[in-house]
Amino acid sequence: MDNPDIVFALTGDLYRNIRAVKQIRALSSAGFSVTVLTLRSDAAAFELPAGIRVDAVEVNTSDGIRFFRSVDVAFAGGRSDPRPLFPCQ
Repeated sequence: MDNPDIVFALTGDLYRNIRAVKQIRALSSAGFSVTVLTLRSDAAAFELPAGIRVDAVEVNTSDGIRFFRSVDVAFAGGRSDPRPLFPCQ
């Protein structure tokens, strides 16, 4: 996996959040490569500018702390290693 300039984590669906889409497009137009971590849903995907990679993950539909723990595990790709996926350089 290439190291992006920015990792944008979203605990909702990217394609239903126009504010997040605008922010990601602005980052891309400023020359940053962006990886978006988002929750998978049935919303229709649309084309995003080059330099943006979307990783949609599926999590349990539970609520509260269990929901956020499942998001954490999903975004980490099931890793148990606590070190960052994309360390600052």
